[in-house]
Amino acid sequence: MAQLVRPEFETVVTGLYEAATLSELWPSALDGLAALLGSRGALVTRPDRDHDGLMYSAGLKDTVSQFFEQNWHLDDLRSTRLMRRPPNQFVRDQDITSVEERARLAYYEGFARSAGVPWFAACGVIQPDGAMLGISIQRSADEGAFDDADLERLIRIEHHARAALSFSRRVVETAQAERLQGLDRIDVAALLLDREGRVRAMNARAEQDLPGAVSLRRRRVLAHDPAARRGLDQLIARACARDRATAGRTLTAVRLYGPDGASVLAQVLPLVGAAHDLIGDGRAILTLTPIGRTAPADQTLLATAFGLTTAEARVAHLLSQGLEVNAIAQALGVSANAVRYHLKAILPKAGVQRQAAFVAMAAELRRPN
Repeated sequence: MAQLVRPEFETVVTGLYEAATLSELWPSALDGLAALLGSRGALVTRPDRDHDGLMYSAGLKDTVSQFFEQNWHLDDLRSTRLMRRPPNQFVRDQDITSVEERARLAYYEGFARSAGVPWFAACGVIQPDGAMLGISIQRSADEGAFDDADLERLIRIEHHARAALSFSRRVVETAQAERLQGLDRIDVAALLLDREGRVRAMNARAEQDLPGAVSLRRRRVLAHDPAARRGLDQLIARACARDRATAGRTLTAVRLYGPDGASVLAQVLPLVGAAHDLIGDGRAILTLTPIGRTAPADQTLLATAFGLTTAEARVAHLLSQGLEVNAIAQALGVSANAVRYHLKAILPKAGVQRQAAFVAMAAELRRPN
């Protein structure tokens, strides 16, 4: 049998830091880490959040599926005991359980052994806001428990693993902040929501002049108009739901009225992706676009207000100016069928069924003063 060739330590470390700056690289970085330690696979997890949004190496796909399908993420013995230990040290099964416990506990019989990962080692890092990120390395029965020689290798990689996790979180949070700040340039109030729909941050426009149609109470956005409150609550709940498939569906904009009669269009833009789901706590961006003020809506504002793609926004802008399908097609140099295809996406996002209704709504949409 050919001997397993393990990657160089420096190669694995480089992979971890590259993944910290580009989250799509985490699976390959975890593959390298698992190979270095002679293990079946490795994963990045949030034990403080029921492992929402795991990122893992290819060899653990079936294991992760079983973990969630059988609800072990809700009763994860390893994570429970890991969180009682110092977060900056690698912990192994034999450090948190006895031989007798591993023989009788349902977690080991029902999941760890049946899923082919009876041995693990993990370390975590606690962020200033209390969030806990961890790296867990999983071994099969044939690969065996992590012994003292393995522990030396774990200790050597520990600092780099924790640094990569912390840096990755800063990268994600910076990207979310930049997206909020970018909406300042078109004078749109924007609020970053977490998975519970609570406000984590807001851009300068929202801080200076939050529209009167909404208010903040205990970090939650409430509509002033009781009739519209349920619609806004449902919109936020769908965008921030744990099931990220929900975020891929059309999220209809909601019109909210203030006590002075002024109104705003509320639209939620889900932040979809492994890094957003796992490492960052931002789940979606709520935008509040005033209706009926000066300066007509342009392409960028239409895209923001209704959550349109760039191509959809180009069509919507011409449609809002009163152009018909054939004229829009000629102006954009595309076929009429292509325009109709985009209209099928634009109208539901705006919450209307007819082109005339969209034109009327877009005509009211305005940049704030």
